[in-house]
Amino acid sequence: PKSFFIFLTISLLSYCKEPYEDLDMEKEWGKEIYEIHKDSVKCVFEKETAFISQLAKDILTKAETNPYQFQFCITDSNEINAYALPSGYIFIHSGILRTLSSEGELVFLLGHEIANVLLRHSYRTVKRQLAGKALSEKTKGLSKIGPVQLFGVLGLLKFSREFEKSSDMKALEFATSLGYDPRSSLDFMTNFEKLRFRKSNLIENILSTHPDPSVRKKYLQRSINRMMVGSDFKKSGKEFISLKNIIDKKIKNQK
Repeated sequence: PKSFFIFLTISLLSYCKEPYEDLDMEKEWGKEIYEIHKDSVKCVFEKETAFISQLAKDILTKAETNPYQFQFCITDSNEINAYALPSGYIFIHSGILRTLSSEGELVFLLGHEIANVLLRHSYRTVKRQLAGKALSEKTKGLSKIGPVQLFGVLGLLKFSREFEKSSDMKALEFATSLGYDPRSSLDFMTNFEKLRFRKSNLIENILSTHPDPSVRKKYLQRSINRMMVGSDFKKSGKEFISLKNIIDKKIKNQK
């Protein structure tokens, strides 16, 4: 029988309680920061990026609202990280893609970064960090602050545990509603638990800006335990397998 999921709560998450105020300003910041940042990274794997974008479109069909135009970039970097700029610019290092073992894990990863945008975590964190330093009631935004300064602040962002948990839970909701095994999120976290013991600078950044993966794994497991989970899940498609093979080959050739 076709698998199904029942959430015992009315909804896993609500979107940010505040309305999308200052949306034009947020989009302006995101574009300015993106224009600066794209010159410091190398976006590669165009065909595979198209696959990522299609998965994102599938995820966004499950979103309650979406005022953004998302853009994705797979960077040629062994660093294990992914991050979202304000207003929908998402960067995914090839290093983190190499750690994934299933398409379900990839959907969870994308869902987390998409949720960071939809829940306005980058925007709200930048705004909070700069409050009292360069913002005033008169400006009501970052229009008076240079994009270089903005990017400097964004590069040091450490989202609150509340923010990270809300993005994880929304990612879990996205993945399950699309028919992927919710336990893929646990596999994703297990990989990070293993990687943290390598003490490599390739994993350092994501571990310093995210809560302990063992903590994240526990609250995801609690949510999964409240679901009625079937067994007929979406499998990894040929596009995901091709993505993994291409990245593995490229990284091996660099050694």
